[in-house]
Amino acid sequence: MNPKVALIEAKASFRDYKVAKTQFYVYVYNLYKNLIKLDRYIEPIGIDVSARLGKGFSIMLDSFNRDFSKYDIVHNLDLNPFFPIRRGNALIINTVHDLAFVFDKRSNEDVKHSIKDLIWLNVVTKLGLKSTLSADYLIAVSTLTKEDLIKLGYDKDKIFVVNHGVDKRYFSKIKNGKEKNKFVIGYVGALRTRKNPEFFINAFKKLKGNYELQIWGKLGYERDRLVRLTSDIKNIKFKGFAPEDKKVEIYDSFNVFVFPSLYEGFGIPIIEAQARGLPVIIYKYGKIPKEVRKYCFEAESPEHMAQIIENLKENGYNEKERKKAIEYARSFTWEKTARETLNVYKKVLK
Repeated sequence: MNPKVALIEAKASFRDYKVAKTQFYVYVYNLYKNLIKLDRYIEPIGIDVSARLGKGFSIMLDSFNRDFSKYDIVHNLDLNPFFPIRRGNALIINTVHDLAFVFDKRSNEDVKHSIKDLIWLNVVTKLGLKSTLSADYLIAVSTLTKEDLIKLGYDKDKIFVVNHGVDKRYFSKIKNGKEKNKFVIGYVGALRTRKNPEFFINAFKKLKGNYELQIWGKLGYERDRLVRLTSDIKNIKFKGFAPEDKKVEIYDSFNVFVFPSLYEGFGIPIIEAQARGLPVIIYKYGKIPKEVRKYCFEAESPEHMAQIIENLKENGYNEKERKKAIEYARSFTWEKTARETLNVYKKVLK
């Protein structure tokens, strides 16, 4: 008998990857889309999110009011505060994407600028962590996230690792969208302290020659500081938010991808870029899961990153290593994520 499962998230997250604002929404959409192909008893419980209350509080209030007793499993897909009163015998499973706000204090440096940020940081995340650690079982998106959960005291035997996936769009034939006579260094991701954007900007300052740095990401808290930092530097282009349905084309325009994040729960952009055949450079001392960093170049400093970039421009990306990285990256599929998630459901019910 297949388990009857309720998936808990904001309603919009189940609709379409094209409107995704973060990688998290890509996870929710693709997990649900692929789960229902495997099991028709999966039901999305999309919560209408109040603009006034925000997602965390909306889901928490709905958990007080909704009857979950008819389900075998209730799967909360994020660190949302979730305290279901009418759950019957349903098992509660939480997916944990990362715990940067606990283990990397730099993650909180740029979320203290408004009352909404302070509420999120001091109320929603703490309630979300409390409800997560009280769940019956946890799904961690990487071995690193599992290790962090164990540090918080959660039973290691009740944690299952299920990696994120990469959309099939990234498996299409790689097109040469690169400009001739220009070597493009690319970044796609949030522009926040934890993402360490100054690292690749300082690396770019060391380069001599015809290089261009394209920075794709929503300019938020870091905007003013980064603009000031780069105001006197030529060939740095702030391109704005990268639409999900345009990202394959964006990756294909790069010669190299840089992602010197200080902490990642998983790091989907690394895998996406490798699936498109790009060399990827990360920060050697960043906390990046072993599953993702396997075929990355690791820079110890901005100067070292600049040296790696110069070498790639001069000598190219070793074709044998490139093919290995592509093959490995394309092994992370959303079908696999859904299949392994369904196996978790079945295991916990035995």
